[in-house]
Amino acid sequence: MQQATRTRLLAVVIRLSFLTLLTAIFVPSSHAQFNASLTGTVEDTSGAVIPGATVTLTSDDTHTVKTTSTSGEGFYQFNELSPGSYTVSVSAANFKTETSNNVIVAAERPRSFDVKLSTGGTTETVTVNATDTPALQTSDANVSGTVTGEELRRIPTIGTDPYELLRTAPGITGDSARSGTGGSVSFPNSQGPGQSNQSIFQVENQVQISAAGQRTTSNTFLIDGVHVDSLVHGGSAVVTPNEESIQAITITATSYDAEDGRNSGAQIKTISKSGTNTLHGSFNFVYDEPGLNAFQRYGGPQGAIKLRVANKAKTYAASLGGPIIHDKLFLFASFQAFRQKNQQFSQNYVETPEFLALATASGGPVLQKLLTASGSRPRIVATLTQSCASFANEPCAVVGDGIDLGSPVPITNPANPYVSLGDPSGNGLDGIPDLQYVETSAPQNTRGNQYNLRGDYYLTPKDQFTGSAYFTRLDLDNADPSTGGRPYADIVEKPLNSAIAALYIRTFSPTLINELRANFTRFHAAGVKDASNTNFGLPRVNTEAIGNNVPQLQFGAPQGETSPYNPAQNTYEALDTVTKVMGSRSLRLGIDLRAQQDNSNYTGANRPLYVDHNLWNLFNDAPIYEQINADPNTGGPSLDFRHFRANDVEAFVQHDWRVKPNFTFNTGLRYQYFGPLYNLGFPSLQFVLGPPGQELSGATLRQANHLYNQNFKNFA
Repeated sequence: MQQATRTRLLAVVIRLSFLTLLTAIFVPSSHAQFNASLTGTVEDTSGAVIPGATVTLTSDDTHTVKTTSTSGEGFYQFNELSPGSYTVSVSAANFKTETSNNVIVAAERPRSFDVKLSTGGTTETVTVNATDTPALQTSDANVSGTVTGEELRRIPTIGTDPYELLRTAPGITGDSARSGTGGSVSFPNSQGPGQSNQSIFQVENQVQISAAGQRTTSNTFLIDGVHVDSLVHGGSAVVTPNEESIQAITITATSYDAEDGRNSGAQIKTISKSGTNTLHGSFNFVYDEPGLNAFQRYGGPQGAIKLRVANKAKTYAASLGGPIIHDKLFLFASFQAFRQKNQQFSQNYVETPEFLALATASGGPVLQKLLTASGSRPRIVATLTQSCASFANEPCAVVGDGIDLGSPVPITNPANPYVSLGDPSGNGLDGIPDLQYVETSAPQNTRGNQYNLRGDYYLTPKDQFTGSAYFTRLDLDNADPSTGGRPYADIVEKPLNSAIAALYIRTFSPTLINELRANFTRFHAAGVKDASNTNFGLPRVNTEAIGNNVPQLQFGAPQGETSPYNPAQNTYEALDTVTKVMGSRSLRLGIDLRAQQDNSNYTGANRPLYVDHNLWNLFNDAPIYEQINADPNTGGPSLDFRHFRANDVEAFVQHDWRVKPNFTFNTGLRYQYFGPLYNLGFPSLQFVLGPPGQELSGATLRQANHLYNQNFKNFA
């Protein structure tokens, strides 16, 4: 009996302790404040405000009711609302009661909802649905969302890039992150061109979104039903359509439709606008002027209050659509232009006139060319206060407007021109300034134009023809801040991207339709020709180990495979889909044929890169590191002309059966054959490991036609 009593007492103590813990946790939360609000104005049909109207707000989730009255200006407001769906009912004397269903209030955000009342008796009620979005669509199991053209025009985006809004779709993750300078920031551990930094004129727009946790490179982009994917960087679109040309964008994060394929990530489908029987158009203009910006108070060189954002940008777009022949032929056209001028300011150490004269007289031949070539002088804005603080562990002396860091070491053995790495002053201080600390500018100039044209022709009630085209031209001329803005190192790009699509729809009967699509997508640039003012005859030279945390002293245009290069990517595609309706069932069969060509020329890395250790090894042309692309067969310049080819075949069958109005059964089968990548005209080299124990020493290069083997087993 005592044992039972102790057990019951212990149980009571545990329950009381548990209830006390729950109270401590949840009671404060029950008084938490919600920041969402609902505000609006009540008017009559003539636009006159109605004061004293009764507004009732009912939560569709909890049926809680809030009531208020409009002010003398006809204004009402509800605060501290939890997110969810609400019913708004408004009544006033001599007016019909207006009831609005499905008024959605988002979490922690205000919403404006205006109401118009019609004259009548208060016993009369008008009920409207505040949203056209169904609570649940039961046609398929796709996780998807749609961004309408109206939303694109109303929701601000960075650089008017419509793909910025893809992250708002269900199943999509992405924050459209930007750095402090406004540049796009990719997901961790991801590589590629990144999201748009030049409005819609980004050459390859790799949107920072993940569909159902997949990689960014798994996304695919379509415009008017045909692909506009890059052939080099997965998940990148070579054409980004301007907002004025878009009717809607559908983003499918998880697809259960066999028609969707090629990539396993987000299916991003853009539909362009078409003309109608009514003439319609639009125009918008966005302007950013440096004169509107304030000078920054902090962060200028050595505390000087002198810098401000110098970005000057203009974006303007227009569209016009309408009938050519009423009810038969329609045309729509759009245009967007982007102009931007900016100045990047940076603090650099550059050579003094005294060092220039000395190097011209007795320096190495490479350095002489780097310092005397046309456009070699840095764009100096101001000479800053000279100091040896950054050279605390090295011999240093301030001389006039420069810094003496030593003197050259005469080369007694041309086969060994190196200066001791332990003696950064070379031959010792000589009282002649070698470098000076300056502020330099690097002008950034961007121009972009995009033209879009679409035509729709209804030849007969059963035959429809549609054609659409996008042509995008970017003119990018940017100086290199790391060289002090030396003009001969300016980076120039002028790519031309285009996508042309054609569609023919034949309606054989109300239950049988055939849809034929074809397209051509191209990404092309003439890097060497376009950058005619850039001196690619000079190497890239970087000088390190000058002082403590002092940026490298750099000369020449950046070195790499794309500096310069001539990209040329072509995609040819044809798709045919047949749809047959049989009562409550529909059957779709389709085939997709795609040929891809990459004829790019990556010769930029045939220019050498030299890295010197301290100023006097630079003076003697004695680099500690050299880099260049070379042909492993000859040791000479590499052959970087590519003629890659790949041919894909995809087919699907999709069966949809509407069993009940709220229940549809979907089944489908898809087949994909991705042809092996091969190089047209000559074989590629494959690296083959040697036998066990001699994997590297016994390795060989083998000529092969295909870079990977065929696979005929891709079913889904």
